[in-house]
Amino acid sequence: MNTLKRLLLQLALICIPGLALAYPVDCNIFFNGSNAIQVAWNAAPGSIYRLQTSTNIAGPWLDALPNPGTITATNSQIFQSLPVSATSQFYRVTRLDTDGPEIYQVSPLAGSIAVSQTAPLQALLRDETGINTNTISLAIGTNAAVTLADSRLSFTNGVLTFTPGTKQILGALGSNVTVRISASDTLGNLTTNFTWSFQIALPTVPAANILFVNGTNVLTLVSTNGNNFTFSYPGTLTGLSNGTHLIDNDPISGFPHRR
Repeated sequence: MNTLKRLLLQLALICIPGLALAYPVDCNIFFNGSNAIQVAWNAAPGSIYRLQTSTNIAGPWLDALPNPGTITATNSQIFQSLPVSATSQFYRVTRLDTDGPEIYQVSPLAGSIAVSQTAPLQALLRDETGINTNTISLAIGTNAAVTLADSRLSFTNGVLTFTPGTKQILGALGSNVTVRISASDTLGNLTTNFTWSFQIALPTVPAANILFVNGTNVLTLVSTNGNNFTFSYPGTLTGLSNGTHLIDNDPISGFPHRR
């Protein structure tokens, strides 16, 4: 019994976080009551972990699992059984970085409607090891992707911004626009499948009861006196009917008036 107590004491609290990169994983050790232990830790499904062991906390550290020495999580917890050693053992777990940069916020929001044709696009990127800015690219619809070498695209403090150039638009009125971003972290892990979509504002469709004056229509404003408006028109038809709204298409001197 004393030997068992000493063994448990040797194993207790010696499962230390891994030291590789910035991905230490806290783990715990359990004795199964016979000749094996279990190293357990919380995991993210799909992530790859490396379990290592050493007889000295200073190393050297060796893989505790068979080649390739890693395990891929299939659920939110991992329990790995290992045989009991006759000597003190230290254990550490690291999560391998196999993920590209995360794109976690965009503007306009995905699914937005009535977006301006000249609205700037923004996306927030982050990665634990940093982002290789030479790999950033952004593509709008079927247009060729642009990089940071293009003055319309910038990346500052994790914010990627695309600003349409003069007389450039994101898409036709009423069209759905899809934006695609690609970027790698400093380890070469690539994100290529991030997209989001939104709809450009619909074209303005004048109501049937609107009649423009001083344009291509028949009415021409001659003078005004309070609420009295005098128009001239060729021929015998004015084009007016009950409920018609008269709109002057001059944005400075124009006026609305309802018949």
